[in-house]
Amino acid sequence: MALLVRARQLEHAADYLIRCQHDRALPEGGRLWQQLAQAPVLGQVRFELPAGRGRKARSVTQRIRVQRVQLDDGARQCLPVTCVLAEEMGAPKGAKPVLWRLLSNRQVDTLEQALQLID
Repeated sequence: MALLVRARQLEHAADYLIRCQHDRALPEGGRLWQQLAQAPVLGQVRFELPAGRGRKARSVTQRIRVQRVQLDDGARQCLPVTCVLAEEMGAPKGAKPVLWRLLSNRQVDTLEQALQLID
């Protein structure tokens, strides 16, 4: 987050895409994952997941959600980001569902734009 704040201070646009692992508190209240789970579904994507790390190859269908939110930047300001959630639907029993949570500074309005970030 510090790098993004510094880029803003220098008025230098930073293009970023971050795989998110922490459920952040939102300045207006609530948590990021809960809010993102309530976002409208943009669409679905289907792909073949190759075998690896003790996992069998399988076909995966993910539901894609996108929402623009403000995050606390730690410098007493808010940083606008686009959150993308790609969550597997109907994972086989015993398999870990494929889940990606991404943050980007890009505005995402369409399924195609979201898929570009995921890809």
